[in-house]
Amino acid sequence: MAEEIENNQQFTAEQKSSVKVTKNSKGYTWDVKVYDVDPDKALTKMIELELICNAKYGSIVVAE
Repeated sequence: MAEEIENNQQFTAEQKSSVKVTKNSKGYTWDVKVYDVDPDKALTKMIELELICNAKYGSIVVAE
């Protein structure tokens, strides 16, 4: 007697946007993560957050 079990569960993982600011001996660095189903909206929001961080914490420290 074989029974078929159907699994109709749906898992939707909603990713949350975030900004992580870190202070070190050379100033501040930050990591911006933006999630949206519309890539253009995500990119626009990411650029906006990068500009805000740059204005508030200074230029990004680039390792050479």
